[in-house]
Amino acid sequence: MGVGVGPEAVSGAAGVAVEALRAVACPSGVGGSLEGWAGAVADLQRVIDVASAAQDVAIVALAAIEVEALEDGTFREGHRAPGHVALDAPAIVSGALCVSAVHAEARVRSAVRLVVDGPGSARETGLGGLHAAMGCGRLDSYRALVIATELEEVPAQVAAGVVAA
Repeated sequence: MGVGVGPEAVSGAAGVAVEALRAVACPSGVGGSLEGWAGAVADLQRVIDVASAAQDVAIVALAAIEVEALEDGTFREGHRAPGHVALDAPAIVSGALCVSAVHAEARVRSAVRLVVDGPGSARETGLGGLHAAMGCGRLDSYRALVIATELEEVPAQVAAGVVAA
């Protein structure tokens, strides 16, 4: 997870990407070659893959925040270590993504498993390579989820070996 990168910077980068892509998202009937359009499709997929990896990081950061009620009736946000999942995190993700509670819970769990992979730690999953591949635009979130699901019950070292291969 990026050190010193807050939600404002992430939202700003997302806004720049959306505006840049919005300019080309209208059908125009413009020509171009088959090879050129295939390249454009591949390039846009890389944008989606990198955005999915960034979204996973944002989900992990959101999930690590616990809202605590203080004695005076006010609330305070307490930041926990990445990998902690606050009880209300899936509900917040559900609202933010406009998805069902079940889908949001799976999304939070998947993001934590992919992003918070610390070798030798209690959070070691062996799946950090999947997140890295998404972040480089080499792997889409669907394939990463399928691989992560298949490797859910194996030891972290085995999962890391499969991911590396």
